[in-house]
Amino acid sequence: MKPKIKGVEEYIDEEQGGQSYIDLIQSFGGKKQKSRLKSALGNRITDQEVKTKVQIEQLLKEKFKGQEDTNPPRKDLPPYDQNATTCSKAYNIKKIIPNLLWPELLTQVLELNIKTKSDLDALTLSDEYPESVSPLFSEISIKADENKKNKMISVLLFQSYLIRFYKTFKNNMRGTIGYISSRLNIPKNITFNLLKLFTYRMEISERNFKYTMDKTNKVKLINYIIVVALVLSGYILDLTPLVADLSMNVEKILIFARSIGCQISKKTKKPKKNSGDLVEVRYFAKLLVPLEFPEFNKKSSGRRDK
Repeated sequence: MKPKIKGVEEYIDEEQGGQSYIDLIQSFGGKKQKSRLKSALGNRITDQEVKTKVQIEQLLKEKFKGQEDTNPPRKDLPPYDQNATTCSKAYNIKKIIPNLLWPELLTQVLELNIKTKSDLDALTLSDEYPESVSPLFSEISIKADENKKNKMISVLLFQSYLIRFYKTFKNNMRGTIGYISSRLNIPKNITFNLLKLFTYRMEISERNFKYTMDKTNKVKLINYIIVVALVLSGYILDLTPLVADLSMNVEKILIFARSIGCQISKKTKKPKKNSGDLVEVRYFAKLLVPLEFPEFNKKSSGRRDK
């Protein structure tokens, strides 16, 4: 004799002849039993539905295969290619300097009227350029290809403006581009592009705006400066001059250097015996490719330091 009906769940397993009990309840069951049966049947998952769900999950896995660990592009860096296998392509200076600025910078290079080695040496001795930039003028060969030489000097000028912008721009400035340009002592067109890159703009009146640099944009500006310095140094950079230009302690600049994909090494120079000089310690940043960005929230101190 079959057991007494206790509930719908016991009678919808078709492998145990459940369909017969479903028919029985539908024909002779009370209102409560019929209601419970209807609810259970409505929530039942069929084999076809299971197959469809598995297929959907499989399609989604295939569609997003290889993207599970992909991080979104970092907004605090210059344009970069994380898959590049050469440093010059990982941080391409042609993309870092806005297209509209290259003609402006090349015009300024021509106005410098550099003809001899002495002209380059004069720029090295000038107080107009930052400590990390001025020595690099004298390293340019006067006999170098004209286009390459002009491009190199253009990058030096751009770096000078980045550092000047870092030093002179306050948390916020307001006024016309011409007024802010004169305050920063940076050409108008370059000021416009630097404001566009590193600040948020709020309109006060026609042609009169308030420009604000928040913490994120300040970090972005510092990263730009370090990356351009790497380009100028051939991707192995002595960080000591930048420490002075950015008025930043060594520990902090090392964090920035690591964050853009650099390996840090330290060189110690001991003083001559009885000279009274202090031990000289210099830190160097070497860009490694393909780019890897460390996660500083972990206990790891950074990437492959020596």
